[in-house]
Amino acid sequence: MKEENKYSLNDGVRINFNTEGKHHFLGYYDKCPWSKDGRFLLALETDFLDRLPNGRDRADIGVVDLKGDRIFRKIAETRAWNWQQGCRLQWLGPDFNTRVIFNDFRGGKFVSVILNVIFGREEKVVPFPIYDVRPDGRSALSFNFSRLDAVREGYGYKGVEDYSLAEGKLESDGIYSVDLENGTVALKISLAQLCKEYFVDSMNEGKHWADQPTLNFDGTRFAFLHRWQTKNGGMHSRLYVADLGTMKPKILLDSGMASHFAWKNNDELLIWARPAGTSASVGKTGFARKLLVPIYHKIFKSSPALRQKISGDAFLLFNLNGEPKDFAVKPEAIGRGILKEDGHCSFSPDGKRLMTDTYPEREHWRVLQILFAPEWKKLTEVGKFYSLPDEKYGTKDDWDLSNLRADLHPRFNRDGTQICIDSVHEGSRQIYVIELNGNI
Repeated sequence: MKEENKYSLNDGVRINFNTEGKHHFLGYYDKCPWSKDGRFLLALETDFLDRLPNGRDRADIGVVDLKGDRIFRKIAETRAWNWQQGCRLQWLGPDFNTRVIFNDFRGGKFVSVILNVIFGREEKVVPFPIYDVRPDGRSALSFNFSRLDAVREGYGYKGVEDYSLAEGKLESDGIYSVDLENGTVALKISLAQLCKEYFVDSMNEGKHWADQPTLNFDGTRFAFLHRWQTKNGGMHSRLYVADLGTMKPKILLDSGMASHFAWKNNDELLIWARPAGTSASVGKTGFARKLLVPIYHKIFKSSPALRQKISGDAFLLFNLNGEPKDFAVKPEAIGRGILKEDGHCSFSPDGKRLMTDTYPEREHWRVLQILFAPEWKKLTEVGKFYSLPDEKYGTKDDWDLSNLRADLHPRFNRDGTQICIDSVHEGSRQIYVIELNGNI
């Protein structure tokens, strides 16, 4: 390993590029920031990192010419963003070279904006925000970002009050389809529908929301999470998949714990989750939770292997070839005992490498790692990165576990030769491009 003060890299890799100056990041791990031709890299730029955006704060949107001067150039700005998922900035198909789409706050509501990067002009403002876009660039999936911010602050957007949440309405919210050509929006799967079809008693304990509707590679089906608050202070997560044509949701997993997921191809879906038949909570009552949660978090930081043994959590691979039925698909555990904790997972373009990161351990280090097919037993550590920013920002030791944190959110480029991460290991929030060698 090549050692530095606040990071270390495997001997076979190097940092090819990083942003400088103000704070820069992209957001979530599920979007490739490179244009299809590999020339431009998308990024957000901000003046601060020590608080959540308040709905009035603007983030600049820009591109970096990796084959030119490598300088961040502003092309737009947004008021609909957060630290964890940015503004859902992404290249727009079918060419993934000339246009981008992102969310913004305009005229008192959240919208999405299509912008031509080459000519630097807006082509269209769509009257609804987007989450994921079909590869043909004609339609998108979305949900209620105001509701998400109310139930999980730091993951949605501030600026618009969600009256349906305040009134407890489930029939008027859920997963939406957004036509990017004519601007029409339709609720396709309601929260009320999800509750009615497979009701469990804990659904009466708290508020509900839909989360992360993510399309497969050809845009024919998507996975998403239905989540609700539980009386012990946690949340229950249920994993669904639906065909984009029929919009009929099918339950894949209902163990209560389902986290980050990624498509391997059009039919295989990977998720960090608790297998069916295991307990979904560290405490069934508020009192028990108060006693057990601090102990669980100590285990979380000190012994991922013990934590995995206790919980059973693992990366689970679902093969959805054909039309799945509720609970009918039995997953295969990938890398159990090797990948011991939740992380932001994605596959290389050829599907032969599984990349993920870790949350910080007690000394504040995050690990970037890759597991190799076909046996999924060979693990390579790409690098380690310190997870606290410079002390001048006044951040505390738990900053890297807060909603302000800078997860690595690793992303492959389009040919699998480079990785892009967000990190604060040099003191400020920046984007780093890591070049891989032929063995990684």
